[in-house]
Amino acid sequence: MNPFSLFYNKIEKLYDKKISSTGLAIFRITWGLVLFFEVREMFIFRDLRFNIIPFVKGYELSFGPILLIWLILTLFLIAGYKTKWVTIVNYLLSILFFGNIHSFEYHAFYAYIGINFLLILTPISNSYSIDSLLAKVKFTRVNYIHKTKQKVSVIYYYIPILVGIAFVYADSILFKLDSPTWLDGLGVWKPSALPNFNISGDLYLLNNEFLVKGMGYTTVIFELLFIFVFSIKILRWPLFIIGMGLHLGILLVFPIPLFALAVCSIYFLMVPMYAWPYLKKIISAKTTKITFVYDSECPLCTKTRVFIETIDFLNRIGFQSAQTAKERFKELKNIDQSELITHIYSVSKKGNIYKGVDTYIQVLFHTILFLPAGLIISIPGIKHFGKYVYSFIANNREREVCDEAHCVVYTAPEEVDENKSVIKGVSLKNIKVLKLSILIMFLALIQLNVSIGSGVLGVTVEKTGFWETSVGRSLRPIQSRVLDVSQRFLGVTHHPVFMDGHYNEFNNVFAITYLNDENEEVWLPIVDENGNPDRYNYGANWVNWTFRVNGVYYLKDRLIKGVIRYSSFWAGENGKDLNDLTLQIKLKKVKTNAKFEKNFLLEESGRSNWIDFGVIQWIDKEVNVRLFYELNEEGTNDFKKIE
Repeated sequence: MNPFSLFYNKIEKLYDKKISSTGLAIFRITWGLVLFFEVREMFIFRDLRFNIIPFVKGYELSFGPILLIWLILTLFLIAGYKTKWVTIVNYLLSILFFGNIHSFEYHAFYAYIGINFLLILTPISNSYSIDSLLAKVKFTRVNYIHKTKQKVSVIYYYIPILVGIAFVYADSILFKLDSPTWLDGLGVWKPSALPNFNISGDLYLLNNEFLVKGMGYTTVIFELLFIFVFSIKILRWPLFIIGMGLHLGILLVFPIPLFALAVCSIYFLMVPMYAWPYLKKIISAKTTKITFVYDSECPLCTKTRVFIETIDFLNRIGFQSAQTAKERFKELKNIDQSELITHIYSVSKKGNIYKGVDTYIQVLFHTILFLPAGLIISIPGIKHFGKYVYSFIANNREREVCDEAHCVVYTAPEEVDENKSVIKGVSLKNIKVLKLSILIMFLALIQLNVSIGSGVLGVTVEKTGFWETSVGRSLRPIQSRVLDVSQRFLGVTHHPVFMDGHYNEFNNVFAITYLNDENEEVWLPIVDENGNPDRYNYGANWVNWTFRVNGVYYLKDRLIKGVIRYSSFWAGENGKDLNDLTLQIKLKKVKTNAKFEKNFLLEESGRSNWIDFGVIQWIDKEVNVRLFYELNEEGTNDFKKIE
């Protein structure tokens, strides 16, 4: 049997294994939330990122409306509404913004592109979604409660993990194996010990050499083994706990929280299936808090029951047919049967009776998720109007038993038989498995195309002299073009995150300040007086300021361009007049250490005072930057005062 047939058979076995779609729903919701906040951040800082000079000189195209539309689409994604179309548009917007941005590009963008592509192909809306709710309501009728498809193939869990974590780790470990810092166990400690990399301060763990080296070596071993073991069932919990722990550590220490949370959301796909029902059982109500009494012979009422039952995640609401309600609840015995059928009633656990709008308010309160809506409807005036509307509908509702003669009965589509042949000898399942096999192989090949130039593998290939051969010279341009396309459209790229070049010899920390009306020095929220990242300085902004403005090595033009951009953005956001504004550029000298040193971060934050490095002067919206220091020698971080 040829290799492709073996691979196809493996994918077919995974495809045939059906499990609950709950994990995919959890992933959709958490991933959508992370994406929402990433797009929100892009919207908030749109003038900083997309204008030539923020609030002074912009581009002809305004990105604000497009980003607002994208924010709405991420809410649709979270809710699972119109999921197929939303995922397609979401992916196209990912290419437009994440795939084509350069100055504010950071590694999380590539994860968004890759996973957003896979969302199009993944059945993420089978559970806990508006799409499944609408289908359930649409096809439900009297005496028939429609059940949507809840089982999906386990392969749809594996593919996002493979692309979003395993391939990333496989490429990242190639760089780590070529890094003296990581091989010495200091890959976690070294960036954490720099003030402009750290948002948590001098944590105890940074002073424990055994602990920080243990985390460093654990990261290396974990990334090295993950791609080979993540599909082993018995290892799911250990891998989940270690992986979540590492990325929650990133969340706590480094100014890239959305990247950490994005990977955590993918890790939810590794949670064993039995955990979700068990968790739901723990948090669900042991007894119903309120019982919804409805006309079980009314199609609209039956659909309402299905709607409420679906959004009641915690099983706090029970249901009782109005036709038999008096037999169960003595509190309803004095209510006329026609009244009970005409109007919606409910009975609380304590025996309180609610009618009409009050019933719906209680339902909203007990669904937890919709509690805010219940509070809004409870507001005097809104509640009065709601009662009027409800009474009008209830009193004018025509009650007919739903059958083909009296109302439209939607017939649920029959489940497709995937084993049925579509062409001779080929079933629909065969075609789906073939597509998935080709997709996985294609993604693996383009990742290999990238990783052949990564870290220790790239060094090894270079040493062989392959790229100097006639074949190598012919393939190099192709490899480069494929890398560019795969990075932009699929998020497949190199992952040299927190490598030696990012922090070795990072000796300068720049900041911007100004004097307020009380002659007090105020720090712009980029870098604070301790040298730590401030409010502006997270995610893509942190990467931009730290590596493309500040930089490991000082570049005059790069710094000037950056301080102009950030100062004008701050001024515009805070209503400062750019017709007459002066700000100071500050420099703090720090050192990096090749070996572990206790209290290193604490000492570095307070070791050196800030010096006045230059002045930014805005006059009539024109800017002049005057620097007080210049390099002693190019390629160093040693300065001398300009005479």
